[in-house]
Amino acid sequence: MVFVFEVKAQEKKETEISWKSYAAVTEVSAMDQKKTMLFLEADWCTVCKRMHREVFTDKEVIALLNTHFIPVRMDIESDEMIKVKGYEVSKKEFSKRVGIYGTPTILFLDENEDIIGNFVGYSDENEMIKLLNFIHSEAYLNKTLDDYSYKP
Repeated sequence: MVFVFEVKAQEKKETEISWKSYAAVTEVSAMDQKKTMLFLEADWCTVCKRMHREVFTDKEVIALLNTHFIPVRMDIESDEMIKVKGYEVSKKEFSKRVGIYGTPTILFLDENEDIIGNFVGYSDENEMIKLLNFIHSEAYLNKTLDDYSYKP
């Protein structure tokens, strides 16, 4: 007996952020020319946990991050080693070198792992959408975030 099944393409719905390791920054960035969004956090950070619950579950935030960025979570107190611009450094040391001592902090990197800018503190989903579009559209090259008006 032969069975024939019709396979229909299903629309893939992204329901969560596809967080990457820092190693993906050099691999994916070189290939896809994507910017990196580093979410610098700590286990004890209640505001970080709130952002995971309230902001990083928003459909538009998820779509922007998964489509246009390499999203990376990083514990600023971790001794785990990562390779940044060819050098081995702990996540804790990396955070100190780039001047991050508080959480949450969002750090944006260009395709060469150079810092574009950062955003410190809580950001709701609307602010996050504006921030991600500001970076993705490269509006940061000629205006400030305050001067940027994002219209969905």
